[in-house]
Amino acid sequence: MTETLRKTVDLTDELDEERQVATGALLVPDEVDTQGDYFRAGDIRRIAHDYMRRLQRGEAELKFMHAVPAGSKLSLAESRVLDESETIGDTEHAAGTWIVSVKAHDADVWQAFTSGLFGGFSIGGEIEQASTLSPAELPRDVGVPEEHPDDVPIQRIEDATLNEFSAVDEPAVPQARVEVLKSLAKDHADDVAAGGDRCVQALIERGH
Repeated sequence: MTETLRKTVDLTDELDEERQVATGALLVPDEVDTQGDYFRAGDIRRIAHDYMRRLQRGEAELKFMHAVPAGSKLSLAESRVLDESETIGDTEHAAGTWIVSVKAHDADVWQAFTSGLFGGFSIGGEIEQASTLSPAELPRDVGVPEEHPDDVPIQRIEDATLNEFSAVDEPAVPQARVEVLKSLAKDHADDVAAGGDRCVQALIERGH
């Protein structure tokens, strides 16, 4: 049985104004996230390669806010899993991190990146295989947030099928993320249904 997968990470490490390209991490290895999940580098590499294969076949896509296909307004310029640690912008990323660069082909979309309205990349898909461990059973090289309770199990996601990744707004408080998405869907349902232009414009007008 598969389980829905959605993860959001901070954007961006680097904005190339001339080329209108935003770069950041999509998945990070060996770090337990706020949902109690983590990935190993080898698993990230396999998931990333599968996503690229499915993207080329038209079985996966890029979106805005998990709601609107990016279409011709945003394209994937680069996808790579780091073989060794690398500093991008001001951030050092560990080997095994999945780095993506997206190119904006629309002025409003690029404005959403540069203004911080698009503040994160978020993956969407299905968990295909996972194992559950107690915090005490974790490998020593896996980082766990201090706030993670000692009695709450942690899940290693070993395989997943990604249907899309999105440019999303990233609220300062992680717990507010779902409410932000719900608010967008409720307050701007007509904009989302109409397509990318109005969806992006709604984000710009709303701000943080």
